[in-house]
Amino acid sequence: MSAVTLATVKAALPGYGGSTDDTQLQSEIDRAEAQVAAFCGWPSSDAGARGFASATYTLHPSPSLTVPRLLPLPFAAASVTGAYVTETDTYDATTLVDPADYTLTDDGLWATATAWTRTPRGCRVVCVAGWASGSAPDTVEAAVVAQTLHRWRILRSGQGIASATQQGTSVQRDALVALPPLVQDMARLSPAYRWSVAIG
Repeated sequence: MSAVTLATVKAALPGYGGSTDDTQLQSEIDRAEAQVAAFCGWPSSDAGARGFASATYTLHPSPSLTVPRLLPLPFAAASVTGAYVTETDTYDATTLVDPADYTLTDDGLWATATAWTRTPRGCRVVCVAGWASGSAPDTVEAAVVAQTLHRWRILRSGQGIASATQQGTSVQRDALVALPPLVQDMARLSPAYRWSVAIG
């Protein structure tokens, strides 16, 4: 399920009428959203999907190098189910951090009484992030819609063609649906992108 609705994309698709291709179009929306999410640095959810739909994520972030109290997340999480600090890869009640010992902000988790560890996979955060279907911010929605239209134009104009010649070279058609510069710029302007660059 994508955060951007089928109805939103259909309204932006010139000359699209009826519902004959709705299943294929929804598939392209899901793929386009996954591409934009990957560009923005979003990981796959616990269910194995990549996109902006609200989902649960299990992450193993490392503390900020410049602000040790901050445990950055790749997005603005809506809520935290649990945060763990361990030196032994044990994530249970004994390594669960008291929620009173950290604060969730748009940047990540700020420790108040907890020392985040730099041990590989020593910090685990289980959280929920993303948006319900139809409620993604306008800039996120615009990037996904633009990428869907890009994919739709290319794939529909070359149905049954596995590759195409581009600048004298044969290119697999799937490679032609990579995010064009305009969609990249749109994604960079969205709130989904700035969390990914804050981690670096």
